[in-house]
Amino acid sequence: TLLIESGSASQTLNGLPAEEFPRPPLSDGAVKNWAIPGEKLAKAIRRTLFASSTDETRPILMGVLCHFNDGDVGMVATDTYRLSIYNVVQPEDPEAVIESYLIPSYALAQLAKILPKKPDDTLSVWVESWVGKDGNGQIRFSIRDVSLTIRVQDGLFPNWWKILHSEPTRTLTVDRPDFIEALNQVKAVAKDDANRVQFALLGP
Repeated sequence: TLLIESGSASQTLNGLPAEEFPRPPLSDGAVKNWAIPGEKLAKAIRRTLFASSTDETRPILMGVLCHFNDGDVGMVATDTYRLSIYNVVQPEDPEAVIESYLIPSYALAQLAKILPKKPDDTLSVWVESWVGKDGNGQIRFSIRDVSLTIRVQDGLFPNWWKILHSEPTRTLTVDRPDFIEALNQVKAVAKDDANRVQFALLGP
């Protein structure tokens, strides 16, 4: 129990044994690690997190596919309607497999809260990855005196390279300010139709 007193007031709080608090997952083998600039990691999250799914019946799409290298990070997210890719180099072979980690989008949203709000070239995020003794993949982000450990999602992320390697039937070039203004005008009513917007292509 914990007794808190202030003047004539007192409060007793019942607690639980500290030994029952879950221990951090331990490594069952080699630990991979990378140092990544905090601003670069924050930008990667901002550029991709919005495209992840919120549909709990499709848990794989509720994750963000992450690639790590020393000083660099790439991310991919999709809800099948949108596909956001940040800083991921596409291999020539669409069947190629590169090392990646599927991290829950809600966990990345929490990570974004402890990342620097302003650009800070001197702050690095220490990223560690390992397989725990329970067989589950773990990844830890350490920033100054704060660390966040996340269980990596199991499952196969959609092969988005195949989509990008397919031949496009049309290429559309638009004026960015006009495009944004048009979207802002229709997004209020698009909410009633799963946020879908139809495009009418006029001209040649």
